[in-house]
Amino acid sequence: MRALLRSVWAEPRVADPPTRVWRDWVLLGAVWVAATVEGLLRTDLVSPAYSLIVALVLAPTLLRRRTRPLLMVAVAFPVTAVAALLAGHEPELVTGVYLLTLPYALYRWGSGRQILAGTAIILAKMGLSAAGHLGLADVVGGTVVVSAAMAVATALRYRATLWARELDQAKSARRTSPRTPESATSPDSPAGRSPDWSSTSPCTATSTTSRRPSRPRSTGWPRSR
Repeated sequence: MRALLRSVWAEPRVADPPTRVWRDWVLLGAVWVAATVEGLLRTDLVSPAYSLIVALVLAPTLLRRRTRPLLMVAVAFPVTAVAALLAGHEPELVTGVYLLTLPYALYRWGSGRQILAGTAIILAKMGLSAAGHLGLADVVGGTVVVSAAMAVATALRYRATLWARELDQAKSARRTSPRTPESATSPDSPAGRSPDWSSTSPCTATSTTSRRPSRPRSTGWPRSR
């Protein structure tokens, strides 16, 4: 157990997490609209105003969940715990399920120290809820759902880490692999150039062959007998 905690504690944060993009703003707007519609239309809510305010106030934590995962967990879960103690029950909107993205982002992008600290905050909130107004079935169900979000984030995190490591190894092997010298296979090099017999002139060809002895020229005088 100690070895596991030490390895988690030493786990670095994921490098270059995705920053706030336009999809985060779309998600925030969708949460606000869905929470407002649900709070206005549902008639079975004990405190619709309380549930709606909590959902609307905590929704902006979605914008910084990847770059500041521990801070967003430290804001959202204590606020819901205090609000539940004051109201006597948990927020009732189904839209509040978006808060599951915070522990997911914590395990997906945070460092080991942030993961341990954020997990302690989440467990403390769940313990307060269990001691106050939640039944055993609700506590078990909530624990299973939160644990599933954490497990999925952990699996995706180490899958991405393994893929990046294999990619680095492939690049390193490509850099260290021996290469064939270009001069040995280049057609412009003397070793790789085939002889061009078409450029040999007839004069050059005849100069390389053996020459016949020349006959003496006649001087025009009669030979002596």
